[in-house]
Amino acid sequence: MSATPEYSYATWATVFVALHAACAITGYTGGSFADATLLNTGSAWTTRDIVTVADISGDGIADMLYRTTDSGRLILRKGKANSAGTGVDIMSLANSAAGAGGADTEYAASGWTGTDVPRFFAVPDVNSDSVPDLYAHMSDGSVRLYYGGKTTIGSYTTVIGTWTGKLAFG
Repeated sequence: MSATPEYSYATWATVFVALHAACAITGYTGGSFADATLLNTGSAWTTRDIVTVADISGDGIADMLYRTTDSGRLILRKGKANSAGTGVDIMSLANSAAGAGGADTEYAASGWTGTDVPRFFAVPDVNSDSVPDLYAHMSDGSVRLYYGGKTTIGSYTTVIGTWTGKLAFG
């Protein structure tokens, strides 16, 4: 495992995984990955889903947006630049204290539990404001497009009224 992992969101050669811990799998070259970095251990990630890792705050450095499935909130963890200034220091996404500002911030206050929003995926940018956006399959069967904001989730548009009986979308 790498001691000083670096990630440039422009290359998309890194995958972030949250099962019972958060991991970054880096260096994808088309056939394999070069490295895996354990970001943290403990029980916190058993109730979290990674939504996206991208520059949400607009500072040119990748941030991590995650969902807390127990409280139904979306949380933003701002990343710090790596030593080369070419991307994010992956370890700045390991825990809230390591991130820029030293604390996570609330991106959405409620309504994002696994029951409320069983499926979602982030997209780089739909409305050309340079902030990633998010499609959400709601518990009522509708599909919403949420417009991202730099500090909080923005408004949404219902793009499909009823999308029921489906196991996946995207």
